Amino acid sequence: GLKNHYALDCDLVRLSTRRVSFSFVYFDLDGFKQVNDRLGHRAGDEILAETAAILTSLDDVVPYHLHGDEFAFLLPGHDDAKIEALARRVFEQLHDLGARRGVALGATFGAAQNADTATSPDDVRHAADGLMRRAKDAGKHRLALASGPVLTLADDAG
Repeated sequence: GLKNHYALDCDLVRLSTRRVSFSFVYFDLDGFKQVNDRLGHRAGDEILAETAAILTSLDDVVPYHLHGDEFAFLLPGHDDAKIEALARRVFEQLHDLGARRGVALGATFGAAQNADTATSPDDVRHAADGLMRRAKDAGKHRLALASGPVLTLADDAG
């Protein structure tokens, strides 16, 4: 029920053309391979559907399922505190979802912003992807913000 990759491209172009300030948060699930390997692909599909439900429960965001275990959401403005709160909420719900199934599940996030009116949608996407990779390089269960810090979302991150 989430918007897809194509819809994200359209939304990024629309927001950039209208010069709307937004943040783009890109993330993938940590531990998803373990779900498929240990519990089967049906359980994996259920995890993806439940991740979609978590995202649709968030206020003031537009959620997307990009492919596989990769998701994203857009939110208005450039508010690192709000991004952190949303990432922590998603992470905690995913962690609880995995715990109920006996697997370690979480997420790693990268959050980019359209810096100015010259920022292209591709620039924002590439920035968020690079930030997510930076967070993963620091360990799983993390959030890398455009402003610089990489935050740990769980005590047992790594």
